This record gives sequence, structure tokens and C-alpha cells, in this order.
Amino acid sequence: MNEKYVTTDLGLCCALITAGHPLDCFDTSEKRVKFIFKTREDMDRDVTAFYENGLPVDARTFFENIKMVKSRLHSQSVNK
Repeated sequence: MNEKYVTTDLGLCCALITAGHPLDCFDTSEKRVKFIFKTREDMDRDVTAFYENGLPVDARTFFENIKMVKSRLHSQSVNK
């Protein structure tokens, strides 16, 4: 399976990372950042659970992942 899941939602991105889905890369070539994940079998279930407020994630880890993603985005924009 070589499919990708793409979102521009920072909250969903960080929730998926916290739920164990590794971020493959992100695309900053357009106005909105695209967060790109390799699709896994449980991806659709976790995305649906996130939007239905039913994805159980650790709050502190979620917050740390928000800081990590923002830091990666900032460091990439500084290096351009």
C-alpha cells in the first residue's frame, strides 16, 4: 500500500501523530501546509473518531506534538 493521506488540519495532524501514525512529510509549497501521512488500515477509523470527538489521545503528548510540528514547520521556513 503506497497511498497517502493528506490534511491541512493541524489538530488532526497532531492527533494522528499522537495516535501512532507517523508524519511522512509536509508540503509548504502552497498557502496552506499539507500534512502527509502514509495510509494505514486504521487511518480512516482514527480520522472519523477525531471528527466525532472519540479519538482517545494523551493530552500532554498531543500538546507536545503540536509544539514539535510547529517547530519543524518554522525550521523549514527559516531554511528556505
